Amino acid sequence: MSKHSHDELPIDLDFSQGDPDDWRNLEDPDSELENDEDEEAPKYVKSMLGFDPAEFDIDDSDDNESDESDLESNDSSPTSLIPDTKLMGTHGPTGFKFDPPYGHCPVCGAKGHTRKEHTDTCENGCTYPSELAVHSVSANTELVENYPGQPRDSHGRFGSGAKGSPAHKEYVAKKGAVPKPIPIPLGSTGAKISDHAPKTPTLGLGSDKIARERKTSIPKGATAYEPNVTITAKSGKGKGVTKAARIGVPGMEVPPLPPIGRLPNLTGKERKIEGEFVNAVNKDPNGMAKKFHEIVLSTTKPGDPPTFGTDDAKVLHAAWSHPELSLADRSTNRAIYNCALHQAANAITKRAFVNHLDTLKKGDEILVTVGGCGCGKGYALKNIPQALELKSKAKAVWDSAGDQNATENPWIQKEAEKRGLKVNYLYVSADPHTQWADPARGVVKRAQDPQDGRMVDAHVFADSYALGARNHHAFHQANKDNPNARFMFLKSGAEVKQIPGVPVEARSLDRRQLAKFAVDTVMNDPTVPAHIKRGATIGNRIWGNPLTENEYGTFTMEDIEPVYNYDLAQWLDEWNEEIQRTNEMGKIANDDGYVIPSTELYPPELNEDGSLVDPNEE
Repeated sequence: MSKHSHDELPIDLDFSQGDPDDWRNLEDPDSELENDEDEEAPKYVKSMLGFDPAEFDIDDSDDNESDESDLESNDSSPTSLIPDTKLMGTHGPTGFKFDPPYGHCPVCGAKGHTRKEHTDTCENGCTYPSELAVHSVSANTELVENYPGQPRDSHGRFGSGAKGSPAHKEYVAKKGAVPKPIPIPLGSTGAKISDHAPKTPTLGLGSDKIARERKTSIPKGATAYEPNVTITAKSGKGKGVTKAARIGVPGMEVPPLPPIGRLPNLTGKERKIEGEFVNAVNKDPNGMAKKFHEIVLSTTKPGDPPTFGTDDAKVLHAAWSHPELSLADRSTNRAIYNCALHQAANAITKRAFVNHLDTLKKGDEILVTVGGCGCGKGYALKNIPQALELKSKAKAVWDSAGDQNATENPWIQKEAEKRGLKVNYLYVSADPHTQWADPARGVVKRAQDPQDGRMVDAHVFADSYALGARNHHAFHQANKDNPNARFMFLKSGAEVKQIPGVPVEARSLDRRQLAKFAVDTVMNDPTVPAHIKRGATIGNRIWGNPLTENEYGTFTMEDIEPVYNYDLAQWLDEWNEEIQRTNEMGKIANDDGYVIPSTELYPPELNEDGSLVDPNEE
């Protein structure tokens, strides 16, 4: 086998522009030629790539998306993913072989070390997309934005980051030197604890102090919760749905067993509150679920189905809802401890919901609401005729937390079918930029209401819209012919419209750019209180950079006639009703002694940017 140097290797692939003489039209993923599985690749193609591309399914589009719309979406001339450089490796009789096997890191230039699903890790601990990354080469995607000019082979492995390459030189110029490998400590359970998150944030303005706050380790014997949020199920009713969100519990699990995972990089106070709630669930999971179930039933209005929502279960902890807390302190706690309480609350709610399903009869219907954080699911259930009809038939409602990115859909379907139940899914699509920053009804505005106070982290918010949309679309595609599942789709905004499916523009959102928008917006607004800024940006400390993912191109859908005119005043009234319901849950929890006690009842003192007054305080 002859070897060629980087400059001599006669391979120049540009996936951003289709070659009219090529056997496949890479610019048009919907073409009949592209999807013809019987069309064998020419020998020269197999030899050049080292595999048969006909064996790989790269079509992520819907049947109802036309070729014309695909081409129109790329009129902006997306950045070329494969520039006029050559991939490094060897070229012989059996085809092109990448050298080294996992390529080089496009961030620091080190050798690729390991591969896990869609992500490679280099010797220095950097992570970057691989494998399925090649599926989105014809669109202006997240990958192009982060690694411009980085050549890859057909499996998505990067090849231009080696020492001396432009990527390596750029990295050294910015960082001063290539980082040394960082050891990763292991807890007693063998769970990975990430210590290589950036010391300073790469998102947002003014939130660097929060990112640099002292972090605490996962308690001995506990399990770290650091899932790869891009890994999807390969088959079954959840095919194409990611297995876990960055917060809560994995979609198909009802802990404990397995244990409730602990978030990384929490401060001492956050860790203590998280531990109190998690330990209470571990000690008596059925008892905690029963307490929440009783609260749900006692706060359900006559004629309405009981509604189970993860955020509602947080009333079981004193920091979220306690009579000794003033409204100001309570709303501050709900902003800064939302993430810390979410793990246990999600586990409690899932167990309580399963217990309630056991009380239903075969043939009963349940309703599942799905959508990003603050998208207007509650509003739809009380105002949209079609949604009201679904609700009237339901014996129970699972009010999905947007934080879970629709990862729970396959679990709900499985549990329902085990009991002979039918499931109706109501998905609400909304513009995330509006839902975050709207001065009248945005997530940031809602958190400033002392009667509410809950603030969603920007990373979680962005995932809920980008990953949540793709997950629900994948679930719909896998179950559209399932007689036990029915689907309704609404799009909120100035007018609420019924639409045929998850909009493609929602599925093409860049979650990293959305997270950056969310952080920048809240940090640049001088009217936003410090505790809201803290709640919105603590993800910069907990997770650092959002994980990279495969993104899809941006397309357009034809307008659909609205079925309901949006009424802001009515929406605000419904919002206030939701707040009253949550407060009533907290009152009942306290009256019956269900609140988990805490020595961290009152919030810490904060600087104007949301950081702790004393960053070294435990």
